[in-house]
Order: sequence, then structure tokens, then C-alpha cells
Amino acid sequence: MFMYECQLMQKDELKLVGISYSGPAKDCFPGESIKLHERFWKRRDEIASATHTDFIVSPYYGNDQFMTYWGCLQVDSLEAVPDGMVGLRLPSQLYAIVQGKRESISDAYKAVYRWIGQKHLDREWGASCIELFHVDDDNNQEKVELWIPVKK
Repeated sequence: MFMYECQLMQKDELKLVGISYSGPAKDCFPGESIKLHERFWKRRDEIASATHTDFIVSPYYGNDQFMTYWGCLQVDSLEAVPDGMVGLRLPSQLYAIVQGKRESISDAYKAVYRWIGQKHLDREWGASCIELFHVDDDNNQEKVELWIPVKK
């Protein structure tokens, strides 16, 4: 069995450029999120100000009915955003972070939420969770980091 190591980390503001899916939550995972990553990956080279091209940053926010899920690259500037894409800023935030594998992402989620409870942290409901997928040139996304916003 894979052992999950969780950590608490303060992250600086993130500047991101990408595309999103908004719709019924039941359709988002994994179906629409995978399609979104595929569409985004084909356009990633349009983002001239990208600082890291070896991972897709996917913030998401929603509830049981609706979900908005992003496929983005981190950038150093929001000055030149390609047509059909959006630039966004995520403020500095404290996150509970765990690394896992895409095929067992639900186990990684269980592990990080269990750890949050054990550490007596509270979920920061006003902030977005983030899935960070490490990718290679062929869009293989085996490794994933989950960032869950928390407060002490």
C-alpha cells in the first residue's frame, strides 16, 4: 500500500493562465476534467509568459451541484493572455498538501482529509482546492499533488 506523506505549506500568490469547465459537478470528475486537460495541453504553447511548463495547475471550486475546474500554467505576468483563455490570481494561502498518483487520486484525497482532521485544521471554504499534475511532453500525468486550503 502506498504511504501518503502530508505537509502544511504556505504558498505565495499564484498567477495562472488557462481554460475552464463549468457545469454539473457529477460530470466534472473524471470525465470533463480529463477532456479539459487534453484541450488545454494542445494550446499550452500559446502562453508566452509561462514559468513552469512541466505541470498543469488545476484549481477548482464548487458544491454538490455545480463545479468550475481549470487547466492552467503558472505565469510571471498576466499582461498577454491568449484569446479564449483567462488570467487569474490565487492569493497566498495555507495548504495541506499530499502527493499521489493519478490512478489512485481518491486515496490521496482520503489521506489528506484524514490528516487535516488529525492536525485539527479547518478547511478554508472560501479558497480553491488545487490539483497539480506533473506532465511530460506527451501529456502523461502520473504524479499529482493535492493542495487543500486550510486554516489553523
